[in-house]
This record gives sequence, C-alpha cells and structure tokens, in this order.
Amino acid sequence: MFKKYITRIRNNEFLRNTFVLFIATMLMNFFGYLFHFYVGRKLGPVDYGIYGALSSILYLLTVPYTAIQITITKFVSNFKMSNEYAKIKYLIIASIIKLGIYGIIFVAFFLSLSKIIANFLHIGTLTPLFLLGLLFIISILIPINRGVLQGLQNFKNLGYSYIMEGFLKLLFGIILVGLGFGVNGAIGAIILSYLIPFIW
Repeated sequence: MFKKYITRIRNNEFLRNTFVLFIATMLMNFFGYLFHFYVGRKLGPVDYGIYGALSSILYLLTVPYTAIQITITKFVSNFKMSNEYAKIKYLIIASIIKLGIYGIIFVAFFLSLSKIIANFLHIGTLTPLFLLGLLFIISILIPINRGVLQGLQNFKNLGYSYIMEGFLKLLFGIILVGLGFGVNGAIGAIILSYLIPFIW
C-alpha cells in the first residue's frame, strides 16, 4: 500500500509538488525549532526575552510577506503562460528596487524611534535594533524570489530555499551565539539565513 501511494505521488505533478513543499517546510520548521532551543539555552532568560521581543516586532513588520509572494506568483504565472519571460525579469528587478527603497524609508523611520523602543524594552544598546532594521529590508525582498519560483512552478528550488533558510539559521546561530555575540548573533544568524537564499 505504501508503494502504491509513493507511485501515485510520483505520477501526479500536483501531489509531487505538494509533497516537496511539505517536506521542505517541515525541515525548515525543524531547524527553526532547534535554533530557538539552542539560542534559548545559550542566551539565558534575560537576553532571550529581549530576542523574543525583537522577534515579535519583526513578525509585525513582515505582515506583508505573504501578500508580496502571492502577488509576485500571480504575475509570474500569467507571464509564463504567455511566454513573456522578459517581463518576469523586469518584474524581479523593479520589485527589488521599489521594495528596497520603501524598506529603507520605513527602517529610517523605525530607527528614528530606536531610543524610545530601546528604553521601552530595557535594551542597553541600539545595535540589535539596527540589525533588526537590516533584517526587515532583507525579509521583504526574499518573497520576491520565492514568488517567482512559485509562479514558474519551480517547486524543487523553492523547497531548497526553505530548507537552506532553516539550516543556515541553525548553523550561524550556533556559530555566532556560541562565539558570544548574544542577541546580536541570533539576529545576525537570521539575517544570513535570509540573505544567502535570496542571493542563491
């Protein structure tokens, strides 16, 4: 019976792609769990509380993440159907430039409030907030590439992107936090886990 289901998945493109993304997402979440487990043990209650508060701010700031990816996917799938690949290239470049500019403007405003935020969260240094601003810019750019991959139905590489994100987050988390960079190391690990898959 198990072989029957495997054969059915292999022969059905929709099931095959769904299975690939399911496995990739599960692996990304598994690596993410290990990352939080390691960081929590290494940072201790106080610093991990600061990291948790900063992560909550990031989650609020990246609400448009899914909307960006879905929108890009829709346009790319339409362009693919009509073989307008030049428009896909233009869409990628234009989206990166526009979202990058909007992100920089928003982060500039966010950082102008950094002292108020730091005082409210009882953070002794502004460095984590500056890193959080950089992370925000990268985090709104990566949905562009993933939306393109999804629109092109390149689920294999999309899955690799998810797995790479989770693995690199854990890897750099162990390295940076282990070297004593604390909260900055944890945020830096997330930055690298977004940046490298984006470039790739």
